[in-house]
Amino acid sequence: HTRVCSNCAFELRELRQFSESLRLRQIENTTRTAPGFFGKFNELIHRISHNLTLKTVLPLVMITATLLGVILWFSANSTENNSGKTSVEGEQQSLTQSEPNSITRTENAPMIAEQVHQNVENRPLPDKKPPQPKKEPPPEQEILAETNNLPNGLRSLVQKTLKSKKLAFPGFLSAMREDISFRGKAEENSKTIYPKGEAVRTAAPQFRWTRFAAESEQYIVEIFDEQNNPVASSPPLTETRWNSKADLKRGKTYSWEVRTINSNLQIPIKRVGGKFRVLDTAEIAGINQNPAKSPLIRGIILASSGLLSEAETELNRAIKNGENAELARALLWQIKNQK
Repeated sequence: HTRVCSNCAFELRELRQFSESLRLRQIENTTRTAPGFFGKFNELIHRISHNLTLKTVLPLVMITATLLGVILWFSANSTENNSGKTSVEGEQQSLTQSEPNSITRTENAPMIAEQVHQNVENRPLPDKKPPQPKKEPPPEQEILAETNNLPNGLRSLVQKTLKSKKLAFPGFLSAMREDISFRGKAEENSKTIYPKGEAVRTAAPQFRWTRFAAESEQYIVEIFDEQNNPVASSPPLTETRWNSKADLKRGKTYSWEVRTINSNLQIPIKRVGGKFRVLDTAEIAGINQNPAKSPLIRGIILASSGLLSEAETELNRAIKNGENAELARALLWQIKNQK
């Protein structure tokens, strides 16, 4: 009936509200004895429910507060965007203002680099000795010029050797290449010894050889003249060198040998030896007249006098200095074959 009759429906609603107000009043009476937060809250709810004005105004207040909050939020966002744009524009303006300075620094870079270079050049150097210039090998013109200062005989000899690239050895070296007949049966000619197949300056040379004796063996050195007669002999030796005290005659050829000695007769004796010539006074004087500074020229003159070991030393020095090294190697090979 209340669905079709509005008067009855209104009265029914009023009755229900009256019944609800009675119930709330009973609750209010029970909470008045303990006033507090909950009591005040219930009283507020009660007043709102019975006040038609508050029922209408409160929703409007809530809607208005919501709209104000939205407006304030949008205004705050717009302010932040404007400040961001302002900061970006400020940075761009600062970059624009700094560009001329950077361009100025770029334009001044060569001048600054030049000033730094001048400062480095003007800086005092440490107290050190300047590097010594590398000695350049004398050219062939200087070598030929040195030959003009030589005596006539030596000058023609050196010029001929430089042209033919062949050494002119003295005649007495050919006789020294003959095989030496040792007194014992065992022979060992492959060992390196000095002097062998060459001339020496001094009449008391030092004899040297490579070691070939066993630990229990010693050496004996003997010198013989051109008739194979003994001239001098050494005591038992453990070293591989011996200085002769005999005064050998100059201008003569001698032979010598070094052999092993041991107490065991079953061990064969090993021998090595060679021949050499002691230069006379005139030959030495001719060599001493050599004023050449070139190792190549000195090597040629020494080889032509028979001093092969000394000539090898000078030619090796010429190769090291780069002084016509190709020719020096060819001459050195000829000396080794001569020995």
